[in-house]
Amino acid sequence: MKKLLSVLICAIMLFALALPAFAEGTVTRMEATVTLPKAGDTYRNAVKLETAEPEKYSAVTDGMWYYGSDGYAVTLKDGDIIPAGKSVYFRIMFTAEQGYTIAKHGNGGVYVLNGKVIDLYYGDTAIQPNYLTDSPNLDKYRDVTPEDTGKNNDDEQQMNIFQRIAAFFSGIVEKIRLFITGLFPKV
Repeated sequence: MKKLLSVLICAIMLFALALPAFAEGTVTRMEATVTLPKAGDTYRNAVKLETAEPEKYSAVTDGMWYYGSDGYAVTLKDGDIIPAGKSVYFRIMFTAEQGYTIAKHGNGGVYVLNGKVIDLYYGDTAIQPNYLTDSPNLDKYRDVTPEDTGKNNDDEQQMNIFQRIAAFFSGIVEKIRLFITGLFPKV
């Protein structure tokens, strides 16, 4: 009887924690805009981007690099000048605001940057596109189509309580992983 009571109390406590955290829902389409730096511009890291729904999620730049003539990656530091004639790679991290979760790319999440669907991912909620510094645009990626709309949790994609609990802990683990990987230099 004591074990049953303990399990019941634990379940009630989990429900009490999980319900407020996921009251709003899951965002399945993350959209951001950024002015891509061109050759000769000064590189700035950790720039907050404009997003389509800033109350639900935010986006920030997180590193830029290119491959040198020796084949090794050259990571740009804040204040470096963007080199000419290079294909640079950069990373954009998406983070859910309080009360929301972000659909991972493997679970129906659609990531759009400057009107282009980006399908090069880093982790579960970050993208890693590349472009040429001489003509800073994302033309090699496809335009957004009606199929890429993504739906919010408000309509058809209601999560049950167990899915919310799983998403909550998954989000915590993802934030810890991103924090730890941010401690080490990017190569």
